[in-house]
Amino acid sequence: MANAMSAGRSGTTSVPLAPLPDRDPPTTRLPAPLTSFVGREPEVDRVCALLLRGERRLVTLTGPGGVGKTRLALRVAEALAPEFAAGVTFVDLSPVRDPALVLAAIARALGVREEGDRLLGEHLAFSLGEQDILLVLDNLEQVTEAAPEISSLIASCPGLKVLATSRAGLRITAEQEFPVSPLSLPNPKRLPPLSELEVTEAVALFVQRSQAVRPGFVMTETNAADIATICTLLDGLPLAIELAAARSKILSPPALLARLSNRLQVLTGGPRDLPARQRTMREACAWSYALLTPEEQALFRRLSVFAGGFDLEAAEAVSREVEASRRRGVEEMGTSSSSRLADSLTSVLDDLSSLVDKSLLRQQEETGGEARLRMLETLREFGLERLAESGEEVKVRDAHLAHYLALANRAEPELTGPQQVVWLDRLERDHHNLRGALDWALQAGRLEEGLCLAGALLRYWEHHSHYAQERRWLEQALVRSAGLPAGVRAKALHAEGVLAFLQGDHVRAGEALSEAVALYREAGIDYGTAFALNRLGTLALHAGDHDRAEACFGEAESLIRAVGDQDGIAAVLGQRGYAGLLQGDPDRAAARLRESLALYRGLDSKLGSGRVLIHLGRALAEQGEDGQALPLLREALHLIQTAGNRWYLAESLEAMAMVASRIGEGERSARLWGAAEALREAIGAPIPPADRTRYQEGLEALRSRLGESAFTTAWQAGRRLDPDDAVIEATAVAERAPLPPPVSSGDRFSLSGLTQREVEVLRLVAEGRTNAEIAATLFISPRTASTHVANILSKLSLPSRSAAAALAHRQGLI
Repeated sequence: MANAMSAGRSGTTSVPLAPLPDRDPPTTRLPAPLTSFVGREPEVDRVCALLLRGERRLVTLTGPGGVGKTRLALRVAEALAPEFAAGVTFVDLSPVRDPALVLAAIARALGVREEGDRLLGEHLAFSLGEQDILLVLDNLEQVTEAAPEISSLIASCPGLKVLATSRAGLRITAEQEFPVSPLSLPNPKRLPPLSELEVTEAVALFVQRSQAVRPGFVMTETNAADIATICTLLDGLPLAIELAAARSKILSPPALLARLSNRLQVLTGGPRDLPARQRTMREACAWSYALLTPEEQALFRRLSVFAGGFDLEAAEAVSREVEASRRRGVEEMGTSSSSRLADSLTSVLDDLSSLVDKSLLRQQEETGGEARLRMLETLREFGLERLAESGEEVKVRDAHLAHYLALANRAEPELTGPQQVVWLDRLERDHHNLRGALDWALQAGRLEEGLCLAGALLRYWEHHSHYAQERRWLEQALVRSAGLPAGVRAKALHAEGVLAFLQGDHVRAGEALSEAVALYREAGIDYGTAFALNRLGTLALHAGDHDRAEACFGEAESLIRAVGDQDGIAAVLGQRGYAGLLQGDPDRAAARLRESLALYRGLDSKLGSGRVLIHLGRALAEQGEDGQALPLLREALHLIQTAGNRWYLAESLEAMAMVASRIGEGERSARLWGAAEALREAIGAPIPPADRTRYQEGLEALRSRLGESAFTTAWQAGRRLDPDDAVIEATAVAERAPLPPPVSSGDRFSLSGLTQREVEVLRLVAEGRTNAEIAATLFISPRTASTHVANILSKLSLPSRSAAAALAHRQGLI
């Protein structure tokens, strides 16, 4: 035992202690909690189980400052006290700075004093012997070099178990680390009922601590969303929440929320009887920062530029660029300096690991095998302050912009092929970083890089419904873009035009796209010209200018075929098919849409295929082929849900709602309309004009059929559906849809050549319905109804509607 305890600092240090008895009577020495303990019952159970199982005799609770490690340790110690015959002892190590004094602090807490020539470690081990005892060692992070002495003590005392708290693990054999996570959080965008929200850990803590300073404080339907957002912005960090709640004495939740853009200024004023590092979040962060090496501090500062997390590739790229920039700034660099630069680049991984170990970075779930790291927002704000002080901010932010521009350029060609969903998801994970890079480009005057980044991100923004902020950025940047290359400005104007169209601003969309076409032509970029013309054709369609639409589509198709881009050809054919649909010619629409679909399937483009399937399903439905339309619409739902395009999802729900109404699923149809409307409102994308009229006619017919009360009830229920639930509802339409009524053999002979939809139209003609009434009944446009009637007369060689009605009567259709 003496040999085991002689290793390490205190093995050769004799520390005098105040006269104390050899051993106090067995007792539990824990500080009494001054506030209530909120949540964490599963964590308490798990830590208790770890200590009782005996597989590891040291459990270290790790986590950032303010996460609640000490409170959790005390709760566990209280629960386990009856299990240890010699009791539980709490050792506060926060005042200790010298690792050599850790054993002395433990001895003092236990009431053990040194005897004669025996070393402290030996005497402490002898005193504890084989007693069953639990030591709670609180705040070990600044004295982790005492780990060997703690390990030796555990090895020498078979009944001893240790529960430690530290911002970093001790890295010894006996240790089981237990990372302490922030408190559970609600989703501010989809709040649960108040009764569920008030027991969410972070919210419950905020409310309780607010009531401590303002007894009348209550959470209501009015302030619940603000409280949930406050807790989310503070990452569920208990200390931050408690400091914020203390402000409830004079600030309402909305007022407090408005001030949290600068957390560190708000999160101050903790209880005076607590250590300084627990009275303000800045001090809590500074305590952790001071424990880092200079190299780790530099990396921590640089990593604070990342918003919402980052991967190893991004961290290394930014560090590499910053170091290279520093090297370029030195006119003469010797061999030793070059060597130090290489060493600094190779040490990024080691320093990242150290920052994770010290709880300054958190590892997120791996996606596609690539680990992502994230800094809590309060720590990040502290890091940005240190970055500004360091003089490196411009270099770091430029490197950050360069990395995400390179990433977007790599992603752009992948957004039309088999890896489309993978790359969309990757860009979505870095959405906040991409926004941060754009903001810096605007702030620092890096306009060309920023506009190139924006242009490369158009498909991502369109498919993942990022419209408003991105369009505002483009407007601000384009105002200052005079003198930049025509191709760069063209692509940015193209992006602005598309986003304006998606938001329903067709006037600005037309202006921006027309200017983009002119600049693309000036730069000789036929590919860009074709895509912008394709969008202008769509705008013309919705304006009712079919001749201009056809001219735009025709030129776009010629240009895109000349450069041989299959995705572009598919896109133009898809829009020409859509044009046929809007013009009341479903036969022509279906032919072009099938050609487009074949190309998209060949490219394995899920979103391209999904969009075309929606329109093809609509075309078949307008031909009366609901049985063929439903499987296509169901496939579209699946593809679009997987890829995450909410505009397309709303379109597919609307298409399915129209079919549902026709086959007798009226209430389900109303629910789907409600769900689609809520989805469009959420992304800020109204129904385009040409579709709006047709949809409104169908809705009025449905409302009349169901009655106002039933329609409104189903509509509101649909608005409350989660998008995934709405897809389930829509899928059920296809699964439960009845087969269309068969046509008799006599009908088939006499009505040879008519589609199922044309037979339905003929029945309605025979009933004396006008084209407008036929359109409302079948959820088609009057123009489409008129086209169906004309086709019927042509196919059956009949001179008039009355002749068609007479034939229908003879064939027994009514």
